[in-house]
Order: sequence, then structure tokens, then C-alpha cells
Amino acid sequence: GALMEPISVWVRKNGEWALLHRCRMCGTIHANRVAADDNPLLLMSLALSGSLMAVTVAFFRTLLKKRTPRAFWYYLWLLALLRFLCPLGTQQSLSDRLMERPAELWVTVSEAGEGRPVPEKEGAITIAGEGDKSETKFWPYVLAALWGLGAITALAARYFGCRRLRQELDRTAYPADEWEQAVYRQLAGRRKDVPLLLRTGGVESPVLIGLFRPIIYLPEEKLERRALLYALSHELVHWRRRDLAYKHLVVLVTSLYWFDPVVWLMARAIDRDSELSCDQEVVKNMSLHQRTDYGRTLLWAAERQGRGVRPLSAPFGSQKNCLRERIEAIMKVRKT
Repeated sequence: GALMEPISVWVRKNGEWALLHRCRMCGTIHANRVAADDNPLLLMSLALSGSLMAVTVAFFRTLLKKRTPRAFWYYLWLLALLRFLCPLGTQQSLSDRLMERPAELWVTVSEAGEGRPVPEKEGAITIAGEGDKSETKFWPYVLAALWGLGAITALAARYFGCRRLRQELDRTAYPADEWEQAVYRQLAGRRKDVPLLLRTGGVESPVLIGLFRPIIYLPEEKLERRALLYALSHELVHWRRRDLAYKHLVVLVTSLYWFDPVVWLMARAIDRDSELSCDQEVVKNMSLHQRTDYGRTLLWAAERQGRGVRPLSAPFGSQKNCLRERIEAIMKVRKT
């Protein structure tokens, strides 16, 4: 009835791996073959370490967000995202600890009835009296199936939803007016690989969609020249920073870790910092009057953001719960 401590692994002659556990009370070592419930340990270890990093970033972001540019925190979230995907770093995960081998093990042999030391032999350990007394556990397979179903469903819903939206927009899209194209070319400069500029009735405010074939869609309602200038500048910043690739990474992590509420909160914070940092980049050389006009354009776009922010897109407008923070932030940016 004592606790069993994982200490090493044992490679059988048939190539099967077993985990060695030592009783903390009597020192007896038992061998149990590596079963399906050992594989989810890596996933849970990554989820825990990634969540801790995300919470750490959120904590310092709350303390220092008024003293540091939002772009700093926007890119710092990448460390947490990568931690969810890659078991990097010096900190050992639970899976790593299970794979450690001590220099010497005391094994109780059932036939002899007494303990004797067994040294390491080239990565394999010989043990007697144990090993095959393991029961098949079905609950790990059930958990793995539920996780896989959730991950596949989340990924499919986002990517197929984005693809369907893109197809609907392309069916009704047509080129923007000539004067709008002229404003756009002026902002883009000499670059020839900029996204296409189209108009469609499927969007309420300007939005950038498409990772490999990006397009900026304008709504049917015509914008004034200054409002169009602000909106296109905002979307071009998203495009130059490759924010859509960043959003694809966020979708991948949230789909794989759909069961972790910290991941969803982190995704909301990333989206917020994306818009705030983009606004700061656009208005950094603007006068106070121009920033006021930019804020009015944000209000115009927010009033028409009826369907909410679509995944895998970079809209100019945002939800009203983020609008106040965006307007306050642009008024505090120091002119460079």
C-alpha cells in the first residue's frame, strides 16, 4: 500500500520497454510495461509548462504594459506558443524523469528472497520475478480518442470555415475603384507583391484574409479618403508583419490544447495585442488631430463589425470591449 516512485526503464529482450518503480517503504522494485497511459504524460507536461509560461507573460504584461510597447508583448507570446509545441528548455518534464536511469538499482528477486545490486549494462537492465504482471487499461485510449476528436474538430471548424468564407467572398468580389487603387499603391510604395484590393458585400469593414494569397477586402459602403488611408495602412502593417501566419500558429495551439482554458485566454490576449501594436505602428508619426480621425474610423468600423472577429483574418475593426483600449492607446503614443 506504499507509494511507488518511478526510477528507471527496463528494455526487454523482445524490445518492449517497461517502467521500473520502487516502493518507498520496502525498496522493492516492480516492472510495468509502458502502456498507453504513459504517452499522454508528455502532452500534459507541455500543457502545464506552456500554461505556466503564459501566466508568467500575462503577469508581467499587466505590470509593465504602460511602460513597454505592445509589439514587445505581442511577440513575447510566441515563447509560450512554442513551449506548447516543443519540449525545450532545461526544465525536465515528467516524461523525461521517467526515462532517467540510476547508476545502480536494488532489485528484490522473488526466487532468492533477498536484495542484490544490479548494475547498468549498455542501456538495458536485467530483472527477475516481475515485468509481465500488467493489466490492460482502456481509459487512456478513451482519453486519447476524446483529445484527438476535439483537436480535429477544432482545426476542421476553423480552417474549413475560413475556406468557405474565402470562397463566398471571392464569388462576390470585384476590383476597388481606381482612386482607391491609387491610394493603395501610394501606401504600398514600390513593392509589387502586396495583397490584391477588392470590394465585396460579404464584409462590414476592411479585412485582410489569406496566408498564401492575401487579399484586402473593402466593404460595399465607400470610405472617405482619410478613412480609407487609415484602414489600408492598418491592414498593410498586418501583412508586412506576417500576422496571418502568427494567427495560424495560435489556431494550431488552441486546437491541440482545446481542453486548457489558459490557452484560450492567451489567444484573446494575443489578438488584443496584435491590434494594439498595429495601431501604434500606424499612428506613431501622426499628429493629435490625425489620431482623433483614426479613432473615429475605428468607431465607424466597430459599429459595423456585426459578425465578430473571424479566425485567420486581420480586420481593421474590433469588438467593442477592445475598442476603448485601442482608442486610449493611440492617443498615448509618443510621436517619433
